[in-house]
Amino acid sequence: MRVILFMSEFRVIGADWCPYCIKVKNYMQQKNINFEWIDADTEEGGKIREAEKKKYNYNTIPMVFQNGKFIGGCDAYFASL
Repeated sequence: MRVILFMSEFRVIGADWCPYCIKVKNYMQQKNINFEWIDADTEEGGKIREAEKKKYNYNTIPMVFQNGKFIGGCDAYFASL
C-alpha cells in the first residue's frame, strides 16, 4: 500500500513542454503559491501520472490537485479561482 502525504496545498502533475502546465506553474510561482510540481516526464512522475490518470479517467496534463482533491486541468484550475 502506498501513502502519499501532501506537504503543499497544491500538487501539479505536468511537463515543461506543455504550455498549459507552464501557465499553471508560472501563475502559482508569480502568486507565491506553495505547490508541489511533479514532472510527468520522469520515471517516478510518470508512475504517479499513470496512477492518477486511471483513478480519475483523465488523460491530459496538467492535473491540478488542491488538498488532495482533483480539480482538473488548466481551465478548471483558473475557473476555480
